[in-house]
Amino acid sequence: MIGVLTGLALGLAAFAMAELYPIRRDVEFQPGKLAQVVAAIDQGALTADKQGVVVLPAGLASVSDNGMAYVTKVKTGHDIVFVPSLVGHRCLLHDADDSAYEGYVYSVDEDGPSPDWEITGPVGDDGKSTASVSLITESRLAPHWYRVSVFS
Repeated sequence: MIGVLTGLALGLAAFAMAELYPIRRDVEFQPGKLAQVVAAIDQGALTADKQGVVVLPAGLASVSDNGMAYVTKVKTGHDIVFVPSLVGHRCLLHDADDSAYEGYVYSVDEDGPSPDWEITGPVGDDGKSTASVSLITESRLAPHWYRVSVFS
């Protein structure tokens, strides 16, 4: 009887951990590959669809949590590029919320104090649907590169 109760308790504990404990697969900042993404977008080798989604090729997809980048057109003519390093709160059994983002923003026009951003970002499970997303700068990583996040 004690063995059954112990097994049941361990099973419940494992389920609770799987449900509540987040798995963070936050993609690290890879300046070389990210620079290749921006250059390919600037040169037209990678193009955004009408919603601003760029599907990254296999050799560059590892810079993004979902294999995509998001382009926001701005009045200056320089695109803002958002590359998500984490989309949603990943848990062992499911993705609890796809409205939480972390990632990297590239902007030619911003290279000073940490700005906040209103950009195109992913919504939904497929990553190809987009909406305007407000992002807060966490830190400046390199010239023109910022680490950003939003949790809604």
